[in-house]
Amino acid sequence: MSDIYKKQTKIGLISFVGNFLMLIANLFLFLFYDLSTCYNSTLVNIWFDVFISILFLISLFKNNVSFRYLQIALYVLTSVFVSITNQSPFDITSMFFLAYAVILFFIYGQVKNSKTKIIFLILILLISLGLNVILNTLYRNSIDFTSCFLVINDNFAKVVFRVLIVVAFIGSFFGLMWATFWEDIKFLLEKSNKLQIALYKSESDAWYGRNVIGVVHNIKNKLTPVYLILEEFSHDERLDEETRKFCKTQIKSVDGLSGLLDKLMYSTKLKHREDIETINVNKTIKSVVEYFKSNLEFKKNVNLTIVQHGIDIYFKCNPMNFCFVIENLIKNSYDNLKSLNREKKIEIEIFNKGNDKYISVKDNGTGISFIKEDEFTGSLLDCGFFKIGNSTKKDGLGYGMEFIKSFIIENKINADIYTKKKFGTEIKIYFDKKSHLL
Repeated sequence: MSDIYKKQTKIGLISFVGNFLMLIANLFLFLFYDLSTCYNSTLVNIWFDVFISILFLISLFKNNVSFRYLQIALYVLTSVFVSITNQSPFDITSMFFLAYAVILFFIYGQVKNSKTKIIFLILILLISLGLNVILNTLYRNSIDFTSCFLVINDNFAKVVFRVLIVVAFIGSFFGLMWATFWEDIKFLLEKSNKLQIALYKSESDAWYGRNVIGVVHNIKNKLTPVYLILEEFSHDERLDEETRKFCKTQIKSVDGLSGLLDKLMYSTKLKHREDIETINVNKTIKSVVEYFKSNLEFKKNVNLTIVQHGIDIYFKCNPMNFCFVIENLIKNSYDNLKSLNREKKIEIEIFNKGNDKYISVKDNGTGISFIKEDEFTGSLLDCGFFKIGNSTKKDGLGYGMEFIKSFIIENKINADIYTKKKFGTEIKIYFDKKSHLL
């Protein structure tokens, strides 16, 4: 059952119950008490309540726009009838029913165009108010709508009648408010809670980010004197060759550790930058590719190409983070190609036709070494392979792919991976409807 039909059913049922209680109240007086002074008005009320109750009951049974418009029409009709019975074209109760008809018109939202909505709204108001004035003028003296409540002397009858009327009107009012607005209020409350959780998480992440940067900085400060001492020993001719060789090996280890710490600090800084911009994905990828091609060793050994299908893709995100994602994907492909004796290829495909929008980074390398299967296809987020500690590089931490996963989650996009041992790897990032596409 769709949300709009659930709302239609609730509104129809509450409206039926409210009118049915009004019918019982009028029947109670009509059957058990002498209403000679207000016989006609009570009979009219009874037949109107029967008519309206039946139509509201009918409006429950089909998920159709015509039945929703029927409910709107019934509330306009109720507004007109109440204005006549109360002998005032601008009676407060009548205006309430008219206002609710207008609310239903916007809630059901069948008319999408804003100008058309305004025209329909004006027509509803003009027709309703016009009928109120015309019918009040015509029938004011035809039927005596003196309230039967005023001519009854029996206190018990008055109490019963008053209770039924109050329950019918007040119950209908709060019931209709619940049926009409509760789902929207519930949605807003859930959204507010999610925003509070996201804000708390963001503050927590920022705190951890600042601490990570501080810790990395302190570790690098401690490594500096170690590096200087090893450098000094590696050139000290008073030491034997084996000791100097050992010092040079340790210098490489310190350099490698320092490089990893730089990457960790850079990635942490990127992750906690919050400047969001609309980027041209095609142009951004081209700029990253040009950066790689400026490296002579890379240009000499790898055939890196871009294939474009369709118009440019525009995306709202942190531009530095997006560049970091593309840079990591190309670096990972390059690392998988280094040991090959055949032609090394990396192909970046940018596709934007119809509802399909994605970028793909594909290589003809060795595949992902730490995946046990010879061939694997699946979601990048759900496969469970990419986490801190898993890396295809000897000195890698796996932080690059972890960052890519975070980027995909934060920007509400999707990614798939295909890898086959000795044939290569392809990673596709899809810009679906959940993303920040313009």
